[in-house]
Amino acid sequence: MVRSILHVVSGLVAWSLVEYGTHRFPMHGQRGSSPLADEHLDHHGHPEQTVALGFDLNTLGLRGGSGLLAGLLVSPAFGLGFATGYVGYTHLHHQIHHRLPRTAIGKYLWRHHLDHHVGAPARNFGVTTPVWDAVFRTRN
Repeated sequence: MVRSILHVVSGLVAWSLVEYGTHRFPMHGQRGSSPLADEHLDHHGHPEQTVALGFDLNTLGLRGGSGLLAGLLVSPAFGLGFATGYVGYTHLHHQIHHRLPRTAIGKYLWRHHLDHHVGAPARNFGVTTPVWDAVFRTRN
């Protein structure tokens, strides 16, 4: 039981690192360099048109595929944590763009992400957690 819980938590942490890495690198590449970059740069141009739950084929293929692979290679509990992180991310990202936050944590994440859109697109890549922005010094 403890091992399964650790695997779920590890999957959540792994998801947050994948979220940061894909957002920072392929999604912020040159337009035309990848479908992820094109789609994400369109999102920056029209953030109000955030795809509900973000289940577009490009993102789902890259992130969902890596989560499925992780679940097969590590454990189903790890895959569950990774998938939970992905679903939580898509929900939170949609909420940030379409609803005002009500809690202190929500307000912090809202400011952190909207600053990425408005003030510094080369900073604040973590949507669900700014911890990797602190670790990699990309926090604004």
